[in-house]
Amino acid sequence: MLPSTLVKIPHHQTPGLNTSGRFTLMVQPGVFRSEARDVGNQILTSKGSSDYVGVPYGPKARLILIYLQSEGLKSRVVSLGATQTAFMRSLGLSITGGVRGSINAVKKQTLRLTRCQFVLQFTSVGANGEEHTQLTDARITDGLDFWKSSSGEWNGVVELNQKFHENLLEHAVPSDKRGIAHLVGNSLGLDLYTFFAYRLPKLNKPLELSWSQLQGQVGAEMKQHRQLGARIREILPDVMTAYPEANVEVTQRGLLLRPSPCVVPRTQVRGVTVRNGKILT
Repeated sequence: MLPSTLVKIPHHQTPGLNTSGRFTLMVQPGVFRSEARDVGNQILTSKGSSDYVGVPYGPKARLILIYLQSEGLKSRVVSLGATQTAFMRSLGLSITGGVRGSINAVKKQTLRLTRCQFVLQFTSVGANGEEHTQLTDARITDGLDFWKSSSGEWNGVVELNQKFHENLLEHAVPSDKRGIAHLVGNSLGLDLYTFFAYRLPKLNKPLELSWSQLQGQVGAEMKQHRQLGARIREILPDVMTAYPEANVEVTQRGLLLRPSPCVVPRTQVRGVTVRNGKILT
């Protein structure tokens, strides 16, 4: 299941800032205090009396978010697998140790994702020139129960934020594990897959989006439209392999989207009933 927040996670380890027109999304790092000072091997960045775990980014953060939403359809309290190894495998990742290994990277992104806060800002200007700014704070989780065994194995249980969970049950879109697995290391590819899975089945007529419009959706970190266009052209074949039913065409200005079948056109998705395009629990 795919959340709309997925496409707003930074692609790289940079400040979490995404601006599209008068809309701005800021991702603020959360705090985690470790007395032992060895949590995840250099996960923490000290700032005064607080330890900031940083902003989630890249493909692993996206895979964890997909997992949380998929499991969140069953319960607001989500277990991170029976074991550390099981969790890693459920994300489609190989298991490697060490400071630069996948185990440490997933632990780091799990902490960042579950501790961060999203700040949504929208500014509008009235006919008389008055400027109106709205700020909304949002979180993915309300809590994290995290533990580490004497052997170094770690595991946890996540409590999803109530509003996020309600939105999830109302708006989640089915995803295909095989498609996700094909894009497991491709941050922008996962964003496009998510975007297509949400938008294409809802279309009733073709929709052309310029590179500028797509930049606001999936490529805010790329300063030049041409850069985003070149990158999308490069990875689009992989995205189409992951979602072969997607009817998408590259144009000179951007992408032409046409109505397409759902990425998972089954009536049952992992025990969740889909009826008339709506997910029933």
